[in-house]
Amino acid sequence: MLYDEIIVGGGSSGMVLAARLSEDPMRKVLLLEGGPCFSGINDTPEEILNHDIPVLRGYNWKVDGYIKEASILETLSDSGKSLKAANSRFSLIKTAVKSTLGGSGVVGRFDYPVGRVLGGSSSVNGAIALRAMPADFAEWVLRGNGVWNWENVVKYFVKLEHDFDHQNSYHGQKGTLPIRHMKPSQFTRVQRSFYETCKEFGYPETDDFNSPYATGVGGFPKNIDAKGNRISSALASLEFGDVGFRENLHIVGKARVNRVIFEGDCAVGIECSVAGRTEKFYGDRISLTAGFIHSPAILMRSGIGPEKDLKRLSIPVRLDLAGVGQNLVDHPVASIWAVPKQGVCPLGEMTHQATLRYSSRLNKDKDDMSLFMLSAFDVSKVPDLGNLLNGAKETMALSAVVGTPYSTGRIHMESADPAISPRVYANLLQEPEDMERMVEGVQLAWNIMQQKSMKDLIDDIPVWHQKVIDSKSRVEQLLKTFVRGSSHAGGTAKMGADTDAMAVVDQYGRVHGGRNLRVVDASIMPATVRTPTSVTCMMMAELVADSMLNGDS
Repeated sequence: MLYDEIIVGGGSSGMVLAARLSEDPMRKVLLLEGGPCFSGINDTPEEILNHDIPVLRGYNWKVDGYIKEASILETLSDSGKSLKAANSRFSLIKTAVKSTLGGSGVVGRFDYPVGRVLGGSSSVNGAIALRAMPADFAEWVLRGNGVWNWENVVKYFVKLEHDFDHQNSYHGQKGTLPIRHMKPSQFTRVQRSFYETCKEFGYPETDDFNSPYATGVGGFPKNIDAKGNRISSALASLEFGDVGFRENLHIVGKARVNRVIFEGDCAVGIECSVAGRTEKFYGDRISLTAGFIHSPAILMRSGIGPEKDLKRLSIPVRLDLAGVGQNLVDHPVASIWAVPKQGVCPLGEMTHQATLRYSSRLNKDKDDMSLFMLSAFDVSKVPDLGNLLNGAKETMALSAVVGTPYSTGRIHMESADPAISPRVYANLLQEPEDMERMVEGVQLAWNIMQQKSMKDLIDDIPVWHQKVIDSKSRVEQLLKTFVRGSSHAGGTAKMGADTDAMAVVDQYGRVHGGRNLRVVDASIMPATVRTPTSVTCMMMAELVADSMLNGDS
């Protein structure tokens, strides 16, 4: 069968793109998903529906991330010196650090648990439905992508959602994605203490973080239904739309895509493995929506990427595009984990409700930082945490996130074999501005946790200590080991004009130098956004789908 549209990856972007393009019953659409596909809430596993706990095993691609590209084995030694100087429990903590941070024996390696299931990472993440901010899109426009101006993109945010709490021009009620905002009246004990402490520190309150210029402390917006189920891009389309009944939309699960098939410079199909057999599907237009890791990997296996990397992998060069796999930017996150007093945050409570958005002292970018409170978190979901927390069953943490990092990493392919996932060299906190802001964020988090209303809830805080916090150099050394990526990465096939040597696609996702091939996911973001990327990726698919339906070739 010849399809009108072939979409590779059924995640936050891909599912929305497939849903919109298949609204025309005459348009034949094929959606290829690398993981299992569930038809609705009734046959979706409980762990995917439970929005309180991110899914870290079973429905994820196995991808190794690294704090930075160069060897960092020296970091444990440096961090250990800081700990030893400030904390008498050095021996215990050193053991925990080795166990927690070096799952494969490599200090600085961590998992990138991106989703491998219909709905992609929107099926496994924390269901945080934060939009990117106007300043984020202003940066995209400055980089030559004028269609992404705020006045335009806000229409597509409105189009995709059904906000149950706010009715104004910035919010929609006709979309399929349910949005519910966490309210102070719903906060658990720990979450309320964090919220009240932030107000005592002078931060303003907000009841809507999706209003254009929201700042301060308040509750997260979440993509959940009335029962608290995580509603991914897939469930939004299947449960609250009519996608499941469309005969012109064909969804194939557990399809491992190898490459794009070309005739000359024109993309004409996809080669993939389904149930152990090599299959070829042909279509008039091919859209890669496989995410910031796998979309650039598919491009490279198709001969599109930096010439030197393609030659290293013995892949014939079709298009020498230097930006493929480069320009990766992720939000660095650092957490102060704590053991709560007995009964303070029992398992079963909501784990993440409140957050703080604020501007750092560096203040090159307004609202460039955030803190988020985690409580009642089941340690068994991340077994290595048990070593760090001395056997505690539940934990709480206050995490600092740099929302506008300047450090850039890359995707590294060890092999052209599609069964071998690329590595992610995140290069977190490598720019001095990022490290400075993260030190400030961790110090703020510590100070909040030391206030009486918070301190009374805490039995123990391993690793971090007042003498460490008081020393910028000690904090920096610990951060070099404890920082992690947020799985909010993008930029690995960035959009821009064809005069930009590192641009891979134009502002509508069309690959420079190719025909009938585009990328529509976080990888095309020309600059990172201040928020988790899931809802913004859904919006991006809405905008591009609108263009495709209106004659964009």
